[in-house]
Amino acid sequence: MSCPLFKYPIRLLFHKEQEFCYSLYKVMGFYPHNTKYYHTALATPAAHAACKESESIQKGLNNERMEFLGDAIIGNAVAIYLYNRFPKKDEGFLTDMRSRFVKRKSLDYLCKKVGLSELISKNALKHQYHNSYVNGNVVEAFIAAIFLDRGIKKCRKFIIGKLIEPNFDTMINFDPDYKTLFMQYMQKMHISAEFKTEQSGTEHEPEFETTIVYQDRTLGVGHGYTKKESHQKACKAALEYVKENNLE
Repeated sequence: MSCPLFKYPIRLLFHKEQEFCYSLYKVMGFYPHNTKYYHTALATPAAHAACKESESIQKGLNNERMEFLGDAIIGNAVAIYLYNRFPKKDEGFLTDMRSRFVKRKSLDYLCKKVGLSELISKNALKHQYHNSYVNGNVVEAFIAAIFLDRGIKKCRKFIIGKLIEPNFDTMINFDPDYKTLFMQYMQKMHISAEFKTEQSGTEHEPEFETTIVYQDRTLGVGHGYTKKESHQKACKAALEYVKENNLE
């Protein structure tokens, strides 16, 4: 569906779609060309389960696929931005900084900050499943929507201009990426630990438990509604464990 405020006379189109286009404009700073991508991005998997016979899903357009695409795009954009902003910093610093912007907790914060959460509540939360970082997932899908609709230049303009630069000072003070820190610790100590993750719950309300094991010792256990969340919590627990216990 094309945006009525972008291509067609307002008098010929539905008021709700006009309102939706203007809401997108307030978030992005520019109008969309085709709103179907944004409607899809702002729907949760549970909402798709309730309307799984829709034409867009049958054609392979769904917000979980868009999350995958958006995750890659924002990671790339943030990496380039940090590389240019900090020309003298090493790989470890840049990796840690990037992780602070792209992790679920950060994306959840950005979703609320730019006003995306208000659009989610209008379009999807009636069908929301139990996911502690559903807002962060939607940010990734929304970025993919911009890319599919307006291309990479507009997409990077939104990521840098709306997400990163206005919130930079706040984001760098977020919690570190515990998994990256734990992996760096293992590399420094020349050891290898095993991550064991088990999934429970339902398809649309999954729960994960990750256990980190080293030489029959449990270093840390983490629970979460995504695998990444359980990994982060397990690594945080493992880092606390290794501070108190020497690993040989």
